[in-house]
Amino acid sequence: MAGDGGWESRFGELFVSAREARNRACDTVRRTEAALQENRVAWQSCQRAGAMAEQLRESSLSGRRDAMRYSAHARLQARLATMPVIEQAKGVIMARFAWTEEQAFDALRKASQRSNIRVRDLAAAVVASTARPGQPRSVPSQVHAAVRSVLETRSAADTAAKVRSLSEHRTRRASAG
Repeated sequence: MAGDGGWESRFGELFVSAREARNRACDTVRRTEAALQENRVAWQSCQRAGAMAEQLRESSLSGRRDAMRYSAHARLQARLATMPVIEQAKGVIMARFAWTEEQAFDALRKASQRSNIRVRDLAAAVVASTARPGQPRSVPSQVHAAVRSVLETRSAADTAAKVRSLSEHRTRRASAG
């Protein structure tokens, strides 16, 4: 019977060991289930973020440029696209009237303000009117009228300034001699 006591104690040890292993396994299952739940929540959050990103991408591709219209990048792109046309128009005006770059741009700016037309549109009209002089023009007459008005005003002011300068020169010469 001495051997029976050994089995009982060995059986008791195995029972305790099995209970501890079962408890550890239950703890592991609980931790795993908690981690799984956290992963589900994280996955749902990622799905929502992905859906929101897709909506933003679709809205930006769908032609709604309102949100991007006022961004610094969009303004720079518009400026780069219109700069050559404005420079060409200034060159045309400078060549035609022998004005400086500042005077030519001032004329474009004033014509733009008088006719309520953007400078880049006005510049495009000036370039288009000189690019194909023999061809029919598709440029609105109000654009031509605005440019002509400013140019005539500027020419008259330049002529008056030249006359004043000449008269002052003659007056100085007469008083010196």
